[in-house]
Amino acid sequence: RYRDKFRRYRLFYWILALIFLVALFGELFWFGDLGYHYEAAEVNFLPYFSDLFAGEALILLLIFLFGVTLYAPIFGFVAVAARGAFSGFCLAVLSSDLQSGKRVWTLVLVFIYLFFSTWLFLAYSAFCTTTALQLFSDPSKCCGEKNMYGGALFYSSFSRGGVNLRFLMSYCLFFLCAVFLSSFLIFLFSVLRMLL
Repeated sequence: RYRDKFRRYRLFYWILALIFLVALFGELFWFGDLGYHYEAAEVNFLPYFSDLFAGEALILLLIFLFGVTLYAPIFGFVAVAARGAFSGFCLAVLSSDLQSGKRVWTLVLVFIYLFFSTWLFLAYSAFCTTTALQLFSDPSKCCGEKNMYGGALFYSSFSRGGVNLRFLMSYCLFFLCAVFLSSFLIFLFSVLRMLL
């Protein structure tokens, strides 16, 4: 029952992961560092944390807002491809000139942050894409996921075509959890980056 219930979610997660990897390796092998070089600079925690948090929170907010529209899959694919290309660019720049042990540790730290933040990003993007498909699918022809939230936003056996507050609250709660986990990862990354 678990596999049937989340079949579409797992499918979209792996499709998005494949798009991310294609964009990442495409950037690494075709474009590389584009002539940019890494210059070590002192990292101040608050500006570093706030800039990184603003970028991550903005993209999560856009995915959250698109998740209740028909355009969620397209936006999710574009956002994941852009994240893959940007991650590949960051890794290419950091690995282009590894002269000191400090740069190696910076590369390792950035790689670990990109791995976990991308995992969260893919999981949340797949959730919003699945949600959009659930919202715009005929409930009588839906997969085994129709009871994931007790119905979708409008097509709900519990609310008879009205707005399903249980769905809406669950959807908002997942967004807040994603933002909280992302901010925790950014906090750890910023602290460790400041110490290097």
